[in-house]
Amino acid sequence: AAALRAQVERLGLAGVARFVGAVHGDAKWALLRGAVCLVQPSRFEAFSVSVLEALACRTPAVISSACHFPELARADAGFMTPVGNVAALASAVDRLVSDPAVRERQAANALELVTSRYSNAAVGAQMLQTYARLVRSAA
Repeated sequence: AAALRAQVERLGLAGVARFVGAVHGDAKWALLRGAVCLVQPSRFEAFSVSVLEALACRTPAVISSACHFPELARADAGFMTPVGNVAALASAVDRLVSDPAVRERQAANALELVTSRYSNAAVGAQMLQTYARLVRSAA
């Protein structure tokens, strides 16, 4: 964190970059709802709940392929970039910042993706289908 803060200072970005640390509860949801996008250039991620939380708030995400969330790009709910490709990451963020039409389309798609695939109702239906398939195969 110290090295990143120093780099922000060197680049003259101290007035626009904020380091908020851990945020919980209502403050977290307000931050996600008010963000242009969530940027998560992970080098390794099993599955990212923070990406789902952002998408549920209609906030598109810019993630690395290491987030293992290909549905994001397929649903046009954000951009997935190669791990470590800073130029691709910057380009994706720039596109969301500078193009309100893209941002709004991806915001709508983000909520649709979470609702259709990851809501309690959607996950419950998937579980029932799995149980029914297991019962049929055991019979």
